[in-house]
Amino acid sequence: MTERTPLILIVDDDESGRRMMQIMLERAGYRTLLAETGETALELAADSLPDLIVLDDVLPGIWGDEVRARLRQNPFTERIKVLMFTGRVEKILDYRHQPDIAGMLPKPSHPKVVLSTIKACLS
Repeated sequence: MTERTPLILIVDDDESGRRMMQIMLERAGYRTLLAETGETALELAADSLPDLIVLDDVLPGIWGDEVRARLRQNPFTERIKVLMFTGRVEKILDYRHQPDIAGMLPKPSHPKVVLSTIKACLS
């Protein structure tokens, strides 16, 4: 029996950031989905049930914190692990102490740090 390759939903309004993350994760052997907005992220999460969501906190429309809250309100998505990705220094410590967040990355982060954090979130 083979183990299923983890599916990671990347949510970032910055196209180049999304694409770079996608390339890095796919080269590391993960499957990926991409979303530019919080609304799209919620739809993809409900449809695909990814193993992990890498979620930027500042998005057009609904922000990452609201996306996270809505994921937790839906019985189908409430258990999906979320890794917050932020460029806002004031949020870094806050996110590290939130019980529903599997991990936190400052933006930008070194690729090795991103991959090790994702691996830890998935274990």
